[in-house]
Amino acid sequence: MLQNKIKQKIKIIVYFFILLNFNSCQSQEKNIALGITYNNITNFSDVIYDDYSGVGITQIKSESISSFLNTKSRYFILWNEENISNTNNISFTELALINSKDDIKSGKEKIRYLFIERKKGKNKELIDTLKIPKGFDYSQFNYKSGNVDKTGIAIGKYSNSTKKESFELYELYGISNVGKITRLPLSTIIYDCPPPTYYLREYEPEEYTYKTKQEYNKNKIISSKWFGIYHVISKESKDWREDKSITLSISKDSIIYEIAGYQIYQKYLLTGKEVDNKLLLSYSKYLDSSESAILEKTKDFGNIYFDGKKYLWESPYLDFYYDNKQYILNKMQ
Repeated sequence: MLQNKIKQKIKIIVYFFILLNFNSCQSQEKNIALGITYNNITNFSDVIYDDYSGVGITQIKSESISSFLNTKSRYFILWNEENISNTNNISFTELALINSKDDIKSGKEKIRYLFIERKKGKNKELIDTLKIPKGFDYSQFNYKSGNVDKTGIAIGKYSNSTKKESFELYELYGISNVGKITRLPLSTIIYDCPPPTYYLREYEPEEYTYKTKQEYNKNKIISSKWFGIYHVISKESKDWREDKSITLSISKDSIIYEIAGYQIYQKYLLTGKEVDNKLLLSYSKYLDSSESAILEKTKDFGNIYFDGKKYLWESPYLDFYYDNKQYILNKMQ
């Protein structure tokens, strides 16, 4: 009899101990913040709806994520996860903000958030976030910073109304090796930007293009008469080491200067301004290789004009190489 009472008391004590621990665990807040480590973003979910409505998506309800992102709704769709190329163990998780559990639409119809994460052992560390506004898409893109290949995220508007698809880029963001996001200028030279993963399918469109959306000050618009690719005509030298190829590529989006030769290669982005029927040029930034020491002496790339028969270029910068005072340009297109 006594043994039964003791056993009963032990059961009651164990029960209350378990209940106390359960309530303690339930009362712990699941807060999310930059720098926090987790196994999966769903760790911060109050409720998880796996494969809701049989459409293969995961929905979550989270007070913590809603508070962190300052959203009115507490419901999200866990939509996409990608590794970011040219980085050290950096990836992102995409959450689409939805209105309720019954809302199963994602894509550009919704506001989306990218959680930039860095692998830390078996877990992930939250480094940064990026908001994709409603009506916009995003894609990874590749560019060069000096001689280093870099990857960023482009936000823009994708058009697939015809077989000729295009992606107009409105904002560019670079991602550091540790996962921090920085805004890049639209003048950044991109060498690859595939379509957003949302539009990937088995067949490819007949034509796909991408371009940055340029917003010009009216005083800085360059007349289309200057558009084209120009080559500096130089005298042939008996010494092949003195031969150099100098090119100017002028379009509505950019002016690019490039010189290549023996022990020299430069590729610069220039700015242009029309004054008295001349195009004035000045240095903006380097795109490849590195800055020349000559830039410490002058950033003035002079001016281009048409004398009625040919295009001529007067350039203080080039004078350090040739000392010609005037250069004849062959306009290719």
